[in-house]
Amino acid sequence: MKTYEAMFLFDASKGTDWTAAETEVNRILGRAEATVLGVKNWEERKLAYTIHQQKRGLYALSYFKCGADKITGIERDVHLSEAVLRVLVLNRDTMT
Repeated sequence: MKTYEAMFLFDASKGTDWTAAETEVNRILGRAEATVLGVKNWEERKLAYTIHQQKRGLYALSYFKCGADKITGIERDVHLSEAVLRVLVLNRDTMT
C-alpha cells in the first residue's frame, strides 16, 4: 500500500460545511477501502477561475493509504458526487 495525498474541492454554494465535507471525503475513501491518515480543512477560498459557474470553493486536504488500483475508483466517485467539484491525488513518498 502506498501513501497518497488528495486535495478535494467542494462546491461552496450548496452550503457545504466542514463536517459534511469531511464526511464526504471519508465516504469516498471508504468506498475505495483506503486507510485515512488525516483530513484537514483548508477553508473556503475564492477560485482563480470559475468551475461549473462557481467562484468560491471549500478545500479539504487528506492523506490516506491504499492500493494503486483504487485511485481510479476514487476519481470516478468524485465525478459522480454532486458536492465535489475537483480532486487532485498525488503519491507521497515521504511524510513530514
